[in-house]
Amino acid sequence: MEDDPNKILFTNQTMRASDGPHNHPYFYAQAFGVKNNGNFIIGGGSLHCGNACHMLGGLIHGAWSIAPDWRYTQYVLKWGSSKGTGSGHSAMTNARLRADAVRRGIKEIVFDPMGNFAGGKATEWVAILPGTDTAVGLAIANYIVNIRGEMDLVYLKAKTNFPYLIKEDGTYMRHIQSNKPLIYDEKDKVIKEY
Repeated sequence: MEDDPNKILFTNQTMRASDGPHNHPYFYAQAFGVKNNGNFIIGGGSLHCGNACHMLGGLIHGAWSIAPDWRYTQYVLKWGSSKGTGSGHSAMTNARLRADAVRRGIKEIVFDPMGNFAGGKATEWVAILPGTDTAVGLAIANYIVNIRGEMDLVYLKAKTNFPYLIKEDGTYMRHIQSNKPLIYDEKDKVIKEY
């Protein structure tokens, strides 16, 4: 501390320390005078609370926790989730709602290298190889979009950057003068500024 507090290394588990003032370890480090966020080692990987799960739950579902809508859904795909069969937020509520859904005839498919609690109770357990989760998810998305042709086009057009034209390098095509993203207007059959 007397020499240089930035030589102190903070380690933690499951929560991101580097995203600034949303974190308890951040405040703790600041109290010691640590100013360099490079002094943190983040443990637990990308699927733990704060790294992805709650952030995506908030962005996509407007909720802290993510769980199937057990009362209305007919088909559930799970990767690394034990909602309704194990621990988690509102574990017993999810277990009861899942049990009701199973009696109603819900199909529940679990992709997991191990036949854990969720896989052991699912309608079908798919024993994927470790590390192939993304490939399986992308294959399913490809099938839904390109083979079945199912998309919510109204949502994509109104709420996402889906209409933007994309260059080969992955960036938006832009109007030379205004620098606004370009779209293809299907009604007028021309390329326009968004």
